[in-house]
Amino acid sequence: MAHLPDISFQVANTAASIHGGTYEGSFLPGTSIPDGYGMIRTSTYGYRGGFKAGAFEGHGWIQFNFDGTGAEMVKEYTGGFSKNHFNGQGRAAYYPFLSLAQGFGGCNPIQFHGLVYDGGWVNSQKCGYGVMTSSLPGTTYIGGWNKDSQEGYGTVFSSQYAYPCYDGGWKRGKKEGYGKLFGADGTCNYEGGFKDDKQEGWGKYLAFDGNLYQGYWENGIRIA
Repeated sequence: MAHLPDISFQVANTAASIHGGTYEGSFLPGTSIPDGYGMIRTSTYGYRGGFKAGAFEGHGWIQFNFDGTGAEMVKEYTGGFSKNHFNGQGRAAYYPFLSLAQGFGGCNPIQFHGLVYDGGWVNSQKCGYGVMTSSLPGTTYIGGWNKDSQEGYGTVFSSQYAYPCYDGGWKRGKKEGYGKLFGADGTCNYEGGFKDDKQEGWGKYLAFDGNLYQGYWENGIRIA
């Protein structure tokens, strides 16, 4: 979740010091509460866009200073806001970070992440339809999201190949339900059930020697 800072503050004029920064913009009539369009800049972030009763609301842009945590920290976001959270459609670019995790769908190991997400948000979590791209080695996920994880139907592409790596179901960020795995030449190497990112249930597998195997799988292992 991309939590946003608490900006419940009182300011005396249109260029006042707040949270170590400044606010310029409009206010609720007769109050010092930001409302309408405004800009705020602090030591940790800068924002310009809509306000409602002191909170980010409507369309806006925000940029965060790097705090050293690294893992999936939002660098910049443009899109919808509601009550200080990303809501509606928006685009977020993340600070690069190092990881030994696999790429989306396990197509490629990713050690350097430069993530960009463009799609739906609910309460600062990726939700609905969206596209997530990693700059290195160039992996893209297109499909459904729920609570910051891939959910429903989605497809994984790699810039190294002209064909998708995986196409099918997802649950909590892992392959689940019916899906297909593809090789670099576009050949479907496996078609069938998945659970917890592994083959499960009935499926058919095309081996490197060209033989086709059909049967049942359990925890990623063919058992019959």
